[in-house]
Amino acid sequence: NIEQHMAVKLSVISGPYKGKVWVLELAMNNNVCPIGRSSGKKFRENGLSLPKDKEISTTHANIHLKDGMIFYTDAGSTNGSVVNGDVVPEGVDVELKTGMIVSIGSTQLE
Repeated sequence: NIEQHMAVKLSVISGPYKGKVWVLELAMNNNVCPIGRSSGKKFRENGLSLPKDKEISTTHANIHLKDGMIFYTDAGSTNGSVVNGDVVPEGVDVELKTGMIVSIGSTQLE
């Protein structure tokens, strides 16, 4: 069995982290990269910690790999998530593709 890996590059285009770029490594067997205000170990090591944006929930969303595609899932955040202008219902997987804009709190990621 060959484990499937993929990297996701997220660039901040607005908000308190504007100009910052993260690369998240996704793997089928360890496929959840959390996004939130938390600075806990799982956010620092395998996710995105955004403590300066007070509109983002502690655990806001997850990015994961499924069937070779990358998905964004809102984790029940207080202020919600928007992908390409569409509100993301809690728990619904939205496939992410190059150039899509994810808005969480006052932060926009591409």
